[in-house]
Amino acid sequence: MVDSVPGQGTTFTIMLPSHAAEAGAVRKVEATDAPEASETIGAGTVLVVEDEDAVRLFSARALRAKGYKVLEARTGEAAMELMGVIEEPIDLLITDAVMPEMDGPTLIKNVRDATPEMPVICISGYAEETFRKRLGEDTDIHFLPKPFSLAQLAGKVKEVLDRVAHQICGPCLCFVATHDTGLVSNRL
Repeated sequence: MVDSVPGQGTTFTIMLPSHAAEAGAVRKVEATDAPEASETIGAGTVLVVEDEDAVRLFSARALRAKGYKVLEARTGEAAMELMGVIEEPIDLLITDAVMPEMDGPTLIKNVRDATPEMPVICISGYAEETFRKRLGEDTDIHFLPKPFSLAQLAGKVKEVLDRVAHQICGPCLCFVATHDTGLVSNRL
């Protein structure tokens, strides 16, 4: 699949069927096989909604460094307005749970009303159980507690987007290469 936008670049998505290894061909994973930084490189558009400038700027800069296109909003209202005017799809919503006026759970409900399949990561300094009570039945929301590191953020984003890609592709390997960054990521 090829997506091309003049002046913004081209994305090629190649989906290959998975291959089962022959018996005995699988090697044992050793403790030294820790994920490398390159394994958290990804592709896609992420909307970060956070009223604390330092957290929003850190998150946006960290995700851009990992190859994601990042849109930013300081409030839930600004996020809804942004989603109403941009033409490209958003692959992931990352939102703070507690914000003035429109809080995270309200934003998630509004976004899911318009885009039910939108993957969501909620970030919060409060306990996950407190946040989950406000969401009701919607269990398909991922949680990342504050404070978090670059590695934790990048790992959670990659985990969620890989899960979505796996649901779309089934058991296949997906390679995404972007012309503008030259980055390639594999999603299982």
